[in-house]
Amino acid sequence: MLNILQTEFIKLKRKWIVLFALLTSTVPPLITTLYTLNLPKGSSINAKFTDFYQFTFTEWVLLPIVLGMIASMIFFDERENCTLKQIMIVPVNKALFIFSKFIILLLFSILFMLLNAVFTILGAFILGYPDITIALILRLFSLCLQTGFLTTFAIFPIVAIVVIAKKGYIMPTCASLIYSISGLILSSNLVGVHPLSSVAGIIWNKNIEGIKLSANLTSCILNITIVDAISIAVSIYSLKMQDF
Repeated sequence: MLNILQTEFIKLKRKWIVLFALLTSTVPPLITTLYTLNLPKGSSINAKFTDFYQFTFTEWVLLPIVLGMIASMIFFDERENCTLKQIMIVPVNKALFIFSKFIILLLFSILFMLLNAVFTILGAFILGYPDITIALILRLFSLCLQTGFLTTFAIFPIVAIVVIAKKGYIMPTCASLIYSISGLILSSNLVGVHPLSSVAGIIWNKNIEGIKLSANLTSCILNITIVDAISIAVSIYSLKMQDF
């Protein structure tokens, strides 16, 4: 397992697009900072630090789409370079193979959100929020860690589509867009049904930021667990059935 992960990291070092994708996490806080700077004095928009760091776009749209693209890249590159055929001939356990890709996505997702948190805090200091406290900064990092961790589990259906699609980025990318936007638009109605909505239900449960999202934690956890189990089973079965 460690050898597989080491190989994955070596391959990613050569991919400039991974660094580019990681840096997109800085875009939402930069845009929010510039927008807030241009608001008239006394505006109620982003008046508090807790208003400023609510990363709705990052959580619902940007991160799932970026993870879908990274998943497509790390799976499709194996096929294009014919390394997947060699891996399957060895053979490598299919579940272990998918798990190694998941670990890469998980680490990327957490790093993505931590970078987002750092730039959000920098933006908040530039804006000079008087209510910034160590407790709120720690809460922001906690929320980002939770988002990075749980969102990786929530995008397992996209991983399954990537495995089934075999080649090409169009179908997985379109699926990522539909998947993330549907979770955003219908968030209040799909908590406990849509994994991304369930992730938000867990993260923002009993929040102090004023986000109104009623959720049953048990149903949210069950939703993510069941969908992931089905997605993993479909991915493994699809790998077994494919010709390399």
